[in-house]
Amino acid sequence: MKKHLMTTALISTLVLSACSKGGEQEELSSENDVQAAESEKTKAEDMSKEKSIELLEEKEQAAIDKLEDEEVVAALDKLPEDIQAYISDNYHPRKRFVNNDLYREAVVAAYEQYEELNPNDVDFLWKVTKEEYGKDEVIQRLIDSRNGETEKELDTVNGLHPTINDVIALGREKTIEFHEQGWKRADFNIENANETLKNLIPKTEKAIEYAKDPNFKNDLENSLYRLSTLSKKLEENKIDGMERGFHFIRLYNIYSDFDYYIRGNEDHTPANVTEYAHEELKKEMNEGKVKEEFENLPDEAQEFIQESVNRSSDFVFNDDFRETLVDGNEQKGTLDEQDIDRVIHQLYMEDNSKEEAIEYLLEYDK
Repeated sequence: MKKHLMTTALISTLVLSACSKGGEQEELSSENDVQAAESEKTKAEDMSKEKSIELLEEKEQAAIDKLEDEEVVAALDKLPEDIQAYISDNYHPRKRFVNNDLYREAVVAAYEQYEELNPNDVDFLWKVTKEEYGKDEVIQRLIDSRNGETEKELDTVNGLHPTINDVIALGREKTIEFHEQGWKRADFNIENANETLKNLIPKTEKAIEYAKDPNFKNDLENSLYRLSTLSKKLEENKIDGMERGFHFIRLYNIYSDFDYYIRGNEDHTPANVTEYAHEELKKEMNEGKVKEEFENLPDEAQEFIQESVNRSSDFVFNDDFRETLVDGNEQKGTLDEQDIDRVIHQLYMEDNSKEEAIEYLLEYDK
């Protein structure tokens, strides 16, 4: 059903070639098919990531809108201007302040008792709030940490050293910010971006020292290399918008993984480009409902999904993709590699619904 368009000249060339070199037309056509298929897969993968970014932007806008609630505005007004700006201008602090009553009360109460509140304190309060302490104990732990009395405990809050947490938080916030600015645009603020990279480089070097997981350590080292490379190119001003986007999207995806898997922030779908993410994805494929539904697919389909990180990621995180494969297999009685590629095309390229994708599968072989 796929249509391949060729110019008259190309058709003539292939016909002449077939006459003099039997079978070459078939080989060339086959090669074109492979290239077309690979191009289609790449487009589908890019669209999947774009949808993740769009979903994040929608959630961010929702958090901005809720900042207008009277109760939230009243609490924000009690804080100093620099803390107000930090919360209002950054997605995660803003979302937490809007949605978590205990956290909002703790930040306000902490400032009333401890006027030298800074953004690091605001982040620390969130980490302690997640440990389900009461408001008074949350504030006391902040004071203790300032006095150096909880240094050892800090190393294991959510399993993270503060340096690692800060690197991930900063990297995630800034790459989202750069995405919103449009890192390929001619008016992109290169100077501001490079200042952020130069700030992240020494922090990342320090974070590497505290990383215990070997895969995560390798990923941090990879991020350090990419930060250093991009910073140098921006400094020399020898990089155009396309190449700038090439480098930034990789950092964006790395911090997406770090934020999801290391910090435990499940507000977005990870990009699954890091070594640590790949190992975690394998675990996700072998747990609960995902494992059960995966094992109900034919062996060929299972192998094809596992061969690709993107297909595995979609099976774990995209309910429509997983349910389309499972329901399609039940209704069709089988599912092969071509069927899965058709589902990818229907859902991501054609933007069709699960029901439409299944209908397409059932009609295709008739």
